Amino acid sequence: MKKFDFNTGEEFDEHIELSIPNYSGLVDISKSLITAFIQNNTSYIDLGCSTGSLCRSVYDELPSDSHNIITGLDTSELHANERLADGNKVLEFYKNDITHKYFLDGFIEASVISSIFTLQFIDPSKRNLILKRCYDKLIESGVFIIAEKVNFENHDLQRVVHGLHYEKKMENFTAEEILKKQIELISSMRPDDMNTLKARLFDAGFKSVETYWSSYGFQAFLCSK
Repeated sequence: MKKFDFNTGEEFDEHIELSIPNYSGLVDISKSLITAFIQNNTSYIDLGCSTGSLCRSVYDELPSDSHNIITGLDTSELHANERLADGNKVLEFYKNDITHKYFLDGFIEASVISSIFTLQFIDPSKRNLILKRCYDKLIESGVFIIAEKVNFENHDLQRVVHGLHYEKKMENFTAEEILKKQIELISSMRPDDMNTLKARLFDAGFKSVETYWSSYGFQAFLCSK
């Protein structure tokens, strides 16, 4: 039985995979979307990149003559100031607080920005500004990819889905480990419901918000500028 600990950077991706059913599917589809929408002479920016695995997979997928900068931003020091280059493509990581008003200043225009289970840990009063900054940083044909845990508006349905998700987690963790993590998340994770999240995205300026992945209340959206 794996220890349920999200504080070890090197094991973070494995823990997420065990906690969120079909997380690997989300990563695969997201990588495909990013590589499909990224344009030459622009950047791809990942907010809350954690271990940087998504950034690295995109970097590996792109040809060396792609003329792209792949940038991972996170509050941790895990990969801060790390940089790789191959031909005209660059991979770089920075320690960055995305709640800062000017957190995207200094980076080149992006054709793709992603936020994978990041916004739900941000103070709700700061989320609209972050989304607006992302919208402004994108080129006119750019896309924003966001995955979040989303609360149900129907609480009875949410209890059923939550129970099914709990049963799935019991395949990998003990009840004590699950309870410990739930207690930790009470004060740090505040998911929006679907209407609130979509309203934030439309208020930021995005023209369309389409679901491309869903699993037990976790959802991912492709948003076009």
